[in-house]
Amino acid sequence: MSAPLLNIQNLSVDFKGQDGVFHAVKNVSFSVEKGQTVALVGESGSGKSVTALSVMQLLPYPLASHPQRSSITFNGQELVSKKDTIMRTIRGSQIGMIFQEPMTALNPLHTIDKQIGEVLRTHQRMSEEQARMRVCELLDLVQLPMMKDRLGAYPHELSGGQRQRVMIAMALANNPELLIADEPTTALDVTVQAEILELLQKLQNDLGMAMLMITHDLSIVEKFADHVCVMKNGEIVEQDDTAKIFASPKHDYSKMLLNAQPRGSAPPADKNKPVLIDGIDIKVHFPKAKSFWGKVTDWVKAVDGIDLNIQSGHTLGIVGESGSGKSTLGYALLRLLNGKGHINFNGQDISTFGKKQMLPLRADMQIVFQDPFSALSPRMSVADIIGEGLKVHRKHISAQERDDLVCAALEDVSLDPATRHRYPHEFSGGQRQRIAIARAMVLEPKFVVLDEPTSALDVSVQTQIVDLLRDLQERHNLAYLFISHDLRVVRAMAHELIVMKDGKVIEQGPATDIFSGPQSEYTKTLMEAALNLKTRKAA
Repeated sequence: MSAPLLNIQNLSVDFKGQDGVFHAVKNVSFSVEKGQTVALVGESGSGKSVTALSVMQLLPYPLASHPQRSSITFNGQELVSKKDTIMRTIRGSQIGMIFQEPMTALNPLHTIDKQIGEVLRTHQRMSEEQARMRVCELLDLVQLPMMKDRLGAYPHELSGGQRQRVMIAMALANNPELLIADEPTTALDVTVQAEILELLQKLQNDLGMAMLMITHDLSIVEKFADHVCVMKNGEIVEQDDTAKIFASPKHDYSKMLLNAQPRGSAPPADKNKPVLIDGIDIKVHFPKAKSFWGKVTDWVKAVDGIDLNIQSGHTLGIVGESGSGKSTLGYALLRLLNGKGHINFNGQDISTFGKKQMLPLRADMQIVFQDPFSALSPRMSVADIIGEGLKVHRKHISAQERDDLVCAALEDVSLDPATRHRYPHEFSGGQRQRIAIARAMVLEPKFVVLDEPTSALDVSVQTQIVDLLRDLQERHNLAYLFISHDLRVVRAMAHELIVMKDGKVIEQGPATDIFSGPQSEYTKTLMEAALNLKTRKAA
C-alpha cells in the first residue's frame, strides 16, 4: 500500500496557563489517505481543533515533556518544527482550512474580493484580472452567485452563512490536496449545508482531495465520512470505519455521543398565557442603491411586513435560509435595529423608543448572538462578561452577591464556576456559546432572542442546552424567539413556527402542524434537507 497523504503519530500538545500545564492533545495517532474523509468527533474541548491546527503548524509544539516524539508527515514530508517560510508555501496551497468562526477568521478591513484573491495572487501569482475571474468561479461553486455583484462588500455586511461560504471559497481556491474543515457547516442553513457537502464530495472525486472533517453533527459524519476518530479529553478513545462505529460502537463515550441528540417536540405550553410581545407589519429595509445626489433608489427588504406574537412561556421558532431575514427580525423586535411597524412588549408600545427609553427594558429583553467569539469581549474575564449586566441593572447588590449569581449562571450552563476568571480565548467554541447563554440568563429576563444558540455545540451539549432552556422557560415563564437552521432543535423547542424566505413569511402556524404536514414547497425542501441528507457513497 502507498503511504497515507497525512500521517499523525504520537501528537501531543501542551498549553501553559495560570493553573499549570494543560495537556490539550495526548499521543494522538491516525492517518488520512488520498481521497478519504476522516472525521474527528467529540465534545467541545476534546482536542479536535487543536489537532487540526497542529497539522497547519499554527500552534506551538512543546514536545520535551513527552517520551515519544510527535510526528506529522504530509506527502512524506515532516511538518513538525518546519520553518514558517516553508509552511507558508504549504498553507492555503497544498493544505486548505475552513475555520470554525468565519467572523473572526475573515479580516474585517478587507473586501471579499481582496481576501479570496489574496490566496490566488500569493500562491499562483495571478494577475488582478485573473484573480477576479477565479473569485467569481469560486463564488458560483459555493452557491453565492449574488456576491459577484458585491465583491466590494466587507464581512460584517454578510450573513453568518454567507461568511462561512466565503471561508470555504478561500480554502478551495488553490485546489488543495488536503482540506481541513473545522465545523464547515455550523453557520449554514440545511439546504446550503447539503449543497456544500455535495460540493466537497464532488471536489474530492474530481481532484482526489482528502478531507479531515471536524464536526459535532453526527448525521453529517454518518453520511459523508469514511473513517471516524472519537476524541475525549485530548485522546482518541476509538477509531474505525464509519459504518462499524455507527453500527456497533465499542467505547461507552462513543455510545453516549450517538445516543445524545435533541429529540421529540416541545413540551405543551399553557395557551391561556398572556401575549408578552407582538409585532404588526414589521419592516426593516436597508438602502441598496443611491442616485448621484444621494437619494436612495433601491432597497434591500430584509424584513417585509411580518406579523407575530409570543405568549409568556411559549417559544416561537424562526427558520429559513441564510439571508432570509431571521436575525434581522429578532434585532427589530429588541429595537436594536430601526424599522417600521408596531411592537408591543408587556403591554407597552415600544415602536418608537430610543436608547434611553429602552435601557430600563433591556434586563427583560435579552439576546444570545450567533457568533459567541465576536460577541464576547476578549479583554474581559468571564466573570466580568456575565456580571456586566448585573452592574447596570442591579446596582444595589454587593460584589459577593454578584459573584454568586455569576457562579450560579455558569453552573446552569454546565460550566465550572472556577473558570470564571479566564478569558474567552481560553475556551472552546461550544464553551464560549454557553458563556453567552449564561450572560443572557443571569438577569432573569422575560423575553430572550436565541440566535442560533446551539450552532457551535456538540450534540451531547445541544441536548443539555435544550433541556436547560426548557427548564428556565418553565421556571421563569420565559418567552423565546428561537432562530436556528437545525430543525431537530427547533422541533424540540418551538410551539409556534414561522418559515421565512427573502424577508417574507412563507408559512406560519403551530410547529407540530408544520413539521407533520408542511404546506409550501419551500418548507418541504427545508424539511427534506434537514432530516434526510443524501448519502455520500453510492451503493
